[in-house]
Amino acid sequence: MLKALFLALNVRPDEEKPVLLLLGKGFFMGIFLATYQVSAETLFLNRLEMYLKEAIMVSGFLGIVTTALFATLQNRLSFSKLALGNLISIFLFTALIYSTFIEADRQWQDYIIFVMFAMIGPILAVSLLGFWGVFGRLFDLRQSKRIIGGIDIGQLSAAILTSFAIPFLEPFIPNTSNYLIISGISILISFGFLILITVRFDLKKAEISTSKSENTGTGIKHLVRNNYVRLLSVFLIFSMVAFTFVQYSFQGVVAQQYPEERELRNFLAIFNGAILVLGLILQTFVNDRIIGEYGLKTSLIILPVILAIFTIGAIVAGTVFGYTLEAGAAFIWFFLFIALSRLFNFSLRDSLENPTFKLYFMPLDNRIRFDIQAKVEGVVNEASRFIAGLLIIGLSFLTFFELIHYSYTLIFILMGYFVMVGKLYNEYRNRVKIKLQDQQRSLEELPLTAAEKLLGRLERSMAEGNPNKVIFAFKLLEKVEPQLLPQYINSLMDHQADEIREFAQVKMNEIKGLSVSERYVISIDKGSHTTGKQVVSGSDILDLFKSGDVSKARLSKLCKSENSEDRQYAAELLSNKSDEESTSFLIELLHDLDPKVRNAAIKTAQKKYNQEVLNALIDNLNRPSFSVQAANALTIIGGKALSALDSSFYKSGQPTPTMIKIVRIIGRIGGKKATEQLWNKIDYPDKLIVSQVLLALGNSGFKANITQIPRIKYAIESDIEDIAWNIGAINEVSSDYFGNEIKQALQEEIDYDVEHIYMLLSMLYDSKSIQLVKENIESRTNEGVTYAIELLDVFLSEDLKQRIIPVLDDLPYTEKAKKLEIFYPRERIDPTLVLKFLLNRDFSQTNRWTKACILYQMGLMKLSDFAFDLIAHLFNPDKMIREMAAWALHEISQDLYGQHVSRLNENTRRQLDAIILDRDADSGKSLVFEKVLFLKGIPVFDHVYGLVVASIADIIQEVVLPEGTSLSVDEHYNDNFFIIYKGSINLYENGEVKGMTKEGEFIGELINSAKYMRSNLIVAITETTLFKINKDDFYELLSDNINLAEKMVSYV
Repeated sequence: MLKALFLALNVRPDEEKPVLLLLGKGFFMGIFLATYQVSAETLFLNRLEMYLKEAIMVSGFLGIVTTALFATLQNRLSFSKLALGNLISIFLFTALIYSTFIEADRQWQDYIIFVMFAMIGPILAVSLLGFWGVFGRLFDLRQSKRIIGGIDIGQLSAAILTSFAIPFLEPFIPNTSNYLIISGISILISFGFLILITVRFDLKKAEISTSKSENTGTGIKHLVRNNYVRLLSVFLIFSMVAFTFVQYSFQGVVAQQYPEERELRNFLAIFNGAILVLGLILQTFVNDRIIGEYGLKTSLIILPVILAIFTIGAIVAGTVFGYTLEAGAAFIWFFLFIALSRLFNFSLRDSLENPTFKLYFMPLDNRIRFDIQAKVEGVVNEASRFIAGLLIIGLSFLTFFELIHYSYTLIFILMGYFVMVGKLYNEYRNRVKIKLQDQQRSLEELPLTAAEKLLGRLERSMAEGNPNKVIFAFKLLEKVEPQLLPQYINSLMDHQADEIREFAQVKMNEIKGLSVSERYVISIDKGSHTTGKQVVSGSDILDLFKSGDVSKARLSKLCKSENSEDRQYAAELLSNKSDEESTSFLIELLHDLDPKVRNAAIKTAQKKYNQEVLNALIDNLNRPSFSVQAANALTIIGGKALSALDSSFYKSGQPTPTMIKIVRIIGRIGGKKATEQLWNKIDYPDKLIVSQVLLALGNSGFKANITQIPRIKYAIESDIEDIAWNIGAINEVSSDYFGNEIKQALQEEIDYDVEHIYMLLSMLYDSKSIQLVKENIESRTNEGVTYAIELLDVFLSEDLKQRIIPVLDDLPYTEKAKKLEIFYPRERIDPTLVLKFLLNRDFSQTNRWTKACILYQMGLMKLSDFAFDLIAHLFNPDKMIREMAAWALHEISQDLYGQHVSRLNENTRRQLDAIILDRDADSGKSLVFEKVLFLKGIPVFDHVYGLVVASIADIIQEVVLPEGTSLSVDEHYNDNFFIIYKGSINLYENGEVKGMTKEGEFIGELINSAKYMRSNLIVAITETTLFKINKDDFYELLSDNINLAEKMVSYV
């Protein structure tokens, strides 16, 4: 039964004990409040109804005194002692009232009854301050928002049972005053529950603040200056004055309708019970949904709207049918509307407005929040009652003023009520953002993007003492921020290590076009020493004297030379040519087969270009060895390259990878024209292209206008739909065989989609706010996540809020699925059938790594029912998926494998046969999938997404080193990184043995100095298989994967 209760209240396992104790405390407090209120109201309205106005005013005054005392003691005593003392004081007061009432004569009893009635408000106020004070110290904002709607269900249920039981207890308890005995016993039991709470839980912990801002204090002067506290107070004044006016009107008509004490007591008991039943229904079925789905503003505005409707109804009924008993039976209409006003006002205020209002205190600093809350909800609340009493008495002095006119006055009060809801909510939004920023400062980290963090880390790495790490950081910066390359080289010029300064000089010469040119000299003396230099001929000298420039013939000769250095020299010379004719030579060199020549031509093209040169640069995007350099050159050229890029994107037969690179370059260039070009591609048929377009728009700082917002929202909802589907799949996939790895792959897809959602949100809202949200959610601190979600709740539109918050909030998958199922319904799928659905989903919904894992699972489980799906994927252009489909099909049926692999082209068939059929023959070849599994198991790629690791596996080549064989890995002579796959090696750095490396070791940049040329070596101790990764390809991959780059920088 308790489990069902906790499930209904949305309570998590770690919250069960405090919730259960609070429910017990509230249950007996509910019995106390119900019996005390019915007793006091019945006795007062039956005997002293004519003093109702005065009693309300006195009640307000006593409330101010008691709540002010509570707030004062809260700063001087621990809250545990204060709460316990509070309940003991209420018990002693109740016992004193009962004992004196029994012994006193009727005249003194009237005074006691007046005090009893006047103390209803103050006792209720301090009782609730104690209860909600304990609640606020036990749970944080996120927990509070989730369970606040039902935490006082114990109090409500007890009050309901007590209220409806009173008419049936009349034969046993005929005297109204005897119900005070039940009140006293109940408050003592509630006291016992509070003792258990204070013993088992540390209530002081919640008052510890992580804020670094100065404590502003909670004195009267400080509170008056605080705009947010003023708004909280003024809102509460309007709410309480409206409540008191409704209460006064209701008690006035009830006293007229039921003059007999027994009838009055029974009516009040049943009516109060009805109020509480309505409140319970609202709390159980309505409140959480209103607060969670429609937000805090709507939650506060519901009560004044309903109250305005019934007040207008009361005015119309009173005016038309009469508002006194003299109207006869027609009086019931006025009575009905007043009673309904009271019913909904009390129920909604207690069950919806009060819990919602408490959440408005959460943005305040923890050091002062509880003190301010006690003063506002206590002192200000009771001062509002006192103000209402003064208003009622003041208005009664007007000779024409009668009961119906209080309803007229209430309309004006409700107008102020509406205004204050809007002002309070707007300030609440500001306070949440300030609180979130304060939480961010407590982490001592500015809200930087992942790219900004990576750049900062790389720049810091360049100042470190490890030369190899410095070179790695520089080369990665060369790919990520090519525009700042001269600045980075200058910083290396001052490095403490000689080899780094030498490296920087070489790089500077390359930028200035001196890498080869310095070896071309003019010599008149044939006997002079020109070893290693290329001598410029006399005709070249004559050309230089005549025109001051190198002749076209000379350039043509250099460009067509068989010597690659001549062609490289030509490429460098072209950077200083100004005529258009020479561009034909540059276009020729941009297609040169020698890497150094082509790289020199690409550098020249940054300065000297036209439409043909730009097209030639774009053609180089297809070549992995030159794509990064070409992309950087086009990025540096900037806006002038946009037209050529856009035309090339739509070029017939353009490969998808090239189109993606073009989209990324346009995004890096940025600007109005670039964003327009990207937006025009938003509905491109290929979803992978569209995904990259959105990423490029996000990276370029794009902000959607009013016509573009719907398309961005559609993209967000598409991501959320994929997340919802994958969450369902995670719950359905069996953990047997490779199941846990499949679930991990799906989790990685969800993480990727979440990153995409952040980027899309930054197009719709303030990017810094989105970054604040992201930083705080990723901090995994309870307080950080709490306010991040609250900020989203504040500024997201209603249609997005209900979908995005469940995705980003720290909820179990079962809860996420439940919340998202409303928008994205999905039937539960069989654990086996879900594999088929995952395999055949679009690549924009399920990535290649997940599909490869699915294929591996099918092979392990030998699912022959899915053989046709495997056969279809034999023709998949993706090598990893094609290999895994072949492997799985071979595991299921060797005959089917042989029959259908023969349909492939000869080269593909041979490759598959070599890997699948010769697996036991030690052929040295591995599946791409096996390479990924190996890489994911080594430290350097630990916790890197499988999709990213698969991209690394795609560019790996296997190299076998026989025992005793050496391989140079100097930075200057080696274009590859290596990973030890099988075997063992000795690694030499600058001629010294660093040590024997084991399998999985990553060999990165190894720079050598002039004294130790070719001194960084790998020597195979046993026959060793290496994974060789081209440096340019790897750096290009790192530049597109920030998380992997971060991991590599940490590891190198």
